[in-house]
Amino acid sequence: MLGPQRPRPGRRHGGGFRVGDGVEDDTRAALEPFAGDNRVRFFDFPKGERHGELNRHEALREASGRIVCYLSDDDLLLPDHAAEMSLLLEVADFAHSISARLGVDGTLENFPWNLSRPEFVEVGLGRKASIGLTGVAHTLAAYRRLPFGWRTTPDGGPTDHHMWRQWLEQPGFRGAMGERLTYLTFPEPWWGKLPPEERRASLEGWFRRSREPGF
Repeated sequence: MLGPQRPRPGRRHGGGFRVGDGVEDDTRAALEPFAGDNRVRFFDFPKGERHGELNRHEALREASGRIVCYLSDDDLLLPDHAAEMSLLLEVADFAHSISARLGVDGTLENFPWNLSRPEFVEVGLGRKASIGLTGVAHTLAAYRRLPFGWRTTPDGGPTDHHMWRQWLEQPGFRGAMGERLTYLTFPEPWWGKLPPEERRASLEGWFRRSREPGF
């Protein structure tokens, strides 16, 4: 979901890459209002393997900022997310918010992942899943030191965790976790069961609430 954000005093606002993986015309139409914004770039890639991981890698080859923040197409970043990740990444290469997901009934379910702690890194290396894509950030410089970067995930495993394991395997891995939730994720297995218009209205409502003072 895309929406306008008011600039905040004293903060620099970076650009946004929208990585299309075989999108249809409705997605292109939704991005038209941003066509004149030189901070936003749309990569209209044909459908790639799995979730188009190689398309993400190609987009990052052209990135020039200091940090990269991830957002899945049906989730929301809260207004201070990028600023908080930037602070964490002053002393780390890889960072993430508190891990949680939002149910259709408004229930927030927390997952106790903290990849700044070695015991969680060890568990993450031995598991098939961990934190999701939305809410993760890393420095571009550290990404370019990885042996592969985004690559096609073998069948049967989550594409995000396959990528995170590459980070966790690096000698001297430096991870960090924020102390508060700075994103909202709406899991497809739950939210995908809603009629499209009801889902749209609910997500728009959460977007408005997330921009209210004190949210």
